[in-house]
Amino acid sequence: MNRAGKLSSAITLVELVVVVAMIALLAALLLPALGSARNKARQTTCLSNLRQLGMAMTLYAYDYKCVLPACNETAATGNTGVNLCWFYALDRYVLNLIPSGTPQPAQQTALIKQDPVWLQFDGRSSTNWRSIKMNRKLVGNQKQGTVALASAAPLWRLMSSIGNPATTPVLFDGRCQDDQPGDPQITWFHGWEPYVALRHGGGANLVFVDGHAVWSNKGSPGSGGGWTTGTTPWNWWVQ
Repeated sequence: MNRAGKLSSAITLVELVVVVAMIALLAALLLPALGSARNKARQTTCLSNLRQLGMAMTLYAYDYKCVLPACNETAATGNTGVNLCWFYALDRYVLNLIPSGTPQPAQQTALIKQDPVWLQFDGRSSTNWRSIKMNRKLVGNQKQGTVALASAAPLWRLMSSIGNPATTPVLFDGRCQDDQPGDPQITWFHGWEPYVALRHGGGANLVFVDGHAVWSNKGSPGSGGGWTTGTTPWNWWVQ
């Protein structure tokens, strides 16, 4: 009698298969949601990073007669007293924004200057890739970008000369992880509409000259990624 009772309460092979199938079905239903939540978290972290960089950019300008830092690392010294592009010039301001007592603040600074998708670059040399870029039109007096970046004059942009600071992007998600190794865009510190990376839910994070940051999917995607020139509501040309 006892043996028969034990056999009747045991799990059959069919029941075990049904349980495994149910677990697999639940996993299949939950994984997309978990992936979506993870991507949303990365988008939010990236947007927060850009807000901090926007604040650092404003602090920098206050210290240097309302002049923005250079958008590339080959700029001459100029009247700001530095010869570093924004990526390095903002470091000490970013450090001031990191809470005191934060372990390894230098590493934290590096993370703020890179998109969280940086962690997806495994298997490829990415130590000098730049996932956040500065609007290259924020140099020179040319409104339509007819002068090459290296010969733009002046190299520095006064914030007061920007007529629409609330619609002029200063930093944004830049293309790099979709490019092939060896492509110079990977290491650029600068870019503009065609070089925006639409890696966050089909859109990109941007911070504007006035300091506010947004996620946007406004604009027509170009054939090589990014937005086609003139299809976004933003003032890339610093008019």
